[in-house]
Amino acid sequence: MEKVTAEPMFFRMIEEDGTLSFVIGPKDGTPDSPRLLFDGKETAVLYRRPGQAIALTKLDELAVSVLSAGKPVMFVEPKSSGASTMKEAVTSGQVEYAVPVQIVKKLPVAEENLQANEAANPFRGKTPEEIGDFINKVSELRAEG
Repeated sequence: MEKVTAEPMFFRMIEEDGTLSFVIGPKDGTPDSPRLLFDGKETAVLYRRPGQAIALTKLDELAVSVLSAGKPVMFVEPKSSGASTMKEAVTSGQVEYAVPVQIVKKLPVAEENLQANEAANPFRGKTPEEIGDFINKVSELRAEG
C-alpha cells in the first residue's frame, strides 16, 4: 500500500458554476497527471504526482455530493512554502490545476495514514483573519484568471 499523507488543513469552495475547488498547502514538485480517488465517503485521495499521495479527510456533505458526481475538481495551492505570512504566500503566486475524479469501491489507504500531522499544517499559528484574507485573495485571483 502506497504511503499517503493526510493534508492537515484544506479549504473547499464551490464556484457559481458548481465546480468544486480545494485549497491546499504548498507541495514540492509540479503536479504530474494528478487524479483524485473517491469512495463516496468522507475521504478522497489526491495522487498529485508519482510517489505523492495526499488524503483529504472529513469532507462535508456538499463536497461528498459534488465528488459523487465524478466531475473534475480544481486544486489551488500557494507556490511558496517558505512564506512567513498568508499575504506572502498568496503574493508568491499559486499553482492551479484540474483533477479528474475516479470513483472507487475502496481507497487504497491504511487507516493510520489518515491522521494529519498538525505540525505540517501550513495555516498553523495563523489568525482566523489571516486565513480569511488568504481565502478571499485566492477567490479574487481565481475570478481574475
